[in-house]
Amino acid sequence: MEQDVERAVRVVPFDQPLVNQLIAQHLFRVGRFDVAQVFAEEAGLQLPADTLQPFMAMHAVVDALQKGDFAPAIQYCLLLWELSLTW
Repeated sequence: MEQDVERAVRVVPFDQPLVNQLIAQHLFRVGRFDVAQVFAEEAGLQLPADTLQPFMAMHAVVDALQKGDFAPAIQYCLLLWELSLTW
């Protein structure tokens, strides 16, 4: 006998490389750089060389803010503002 749940579920194609890339990006975003790099290597991901830099900059700003130092955050905002003027 077919269950009601079986009729409601559909098979969705699973894109493993995309899921692996999302996991690696999440690990970078939460500051687990070492784990993310190992995961990317083991998953066979080819991450661009500049992938890590924005996440490291973000965490440096967050760390400074947690210590009460607002200068890196202000510098980062000014940089983004200057970049936006060139778009």
